[in-house]
Amino acid sequence: MNKAKVQKQFPSPLLVNYYLHRCQEDPLQAAKIVHYKFILRTHFVHETDTVVLEDELQRIKLSGDCINVNEVVTGVVVAVLGSEDEDGVFSVIDVCWPGCMLQKPLPKLENDSYLVLMSGLNLALQSTEHLFALNLFLEWISGFCGTSNYQEEISKVVRVIIAGGIFSSHSDERTLNESDVIAAAPHVDSICAALSSVTPLDLMPGCKDPTGIMLPQKPFHYCLFPKAVEYNTFNRVSNPYECDIGGLTCLGTAGEPIKDIMRYSKLEDCLEIMKKTLLWRHIAPTCPDTVPCAPCLDTDPFTMYNCPAIYFSGNGKEFATDLFIGAEGQKVRLVSVPDFCETRTVALVNLKNLECYSMVFT
Repeated sequence: MNKAKVQKQFPSPLLVNYYLHRCQEDPLQAAKIVHYKFILRTHFVHETDTVVLEDELQRIKLSGDCINVNEVVTGVVVAVLGSEDEDGVFSVIDVCWPGCMLQKPLPKLENDSYLVLMSGLNLALQSTEHLFALNLFLEWISGFCGTSNYQEEISKVVRVIIAGGIFSSHSDERTLNESDVIAAAPHVDSICAALSSVTPLDLMPGCKDPTGIMLPQKPFHYCLFPKAVEYNTFNRVSNPYECDIGGLTCLGTAGEPIKDIMRYSKLEDCLEIMKKTLLWRHIAPTCPDTVPCAPCLDTDPFTMYNCPAIYFSGNGKEFATDLFIGAEGQKVRLVSVPDFCETRTVALVNLKNLECYSMVFT
């Protein structure tokens, strides 16, 4: 499926000049129009957008109420039922999405075990306002603070996953340069070493971290972590990332695919988009159209071949969670992991019952 759009992300000079000409008597008003119409736009959609079905041979425009043009994006696989009219438009009367993949039986754990999810540490940021909260988190995860109940809970943490943004997160508007990486690398290494000394740590890169920007992103280079690599509990992993924790499949990204779907649709709820990607059976359908992606000929690295028990997206604006129940009884804990630099919040998932809650460090 392809979504045809009449406007691009960046305005053409002719279009900008058109608005400037219309408001030539009031240059300030012209500047405001250009600013609000193009620079501050967060959703690149239009009322004239259409849905086009295509394969290797041809493409055809779709019509009907079965598919909401504002809730689909380019790259989604779908089967449609209908007929072609005299104008060459295919009238859809029914639609079939791939649906959520079958899920292997979830293990029955006798004791509580916790997975900690966090993202957006933004340690290359010049500001140090969030470092107090980060140090408070390190003391908490190390068992140096909190009540006895908290310390008992901490002892049951089996893994920490940092879902991108450890150097620079989505909230940082600056472009990370080589000097920023060099300056922040010792601090990042110390944080990773401190975490790896008390619990297994999986470190994912983000779109602004010092690694290749094209998805799937390769793990960080080991030279950035001379202290942390001494611990066998420190794992440099890819983005997206899939792993098995206590018999539960955990899958997630640093947030780029979810943010891109928001950008090219009218969907604004992160959890709602994550549910749709489960039904589409694809983590990043807009790759490589609007998200940089490495060329893949034989396989699609973003196809969901296994239904996860825990599905997370990093660098969100706020913490959010929900339990997705599939048509075949699949249970998926959805977690929108907030930007730690902005919210001082981490997410905890109980692997025993898939319950999830947040913890704020202020």
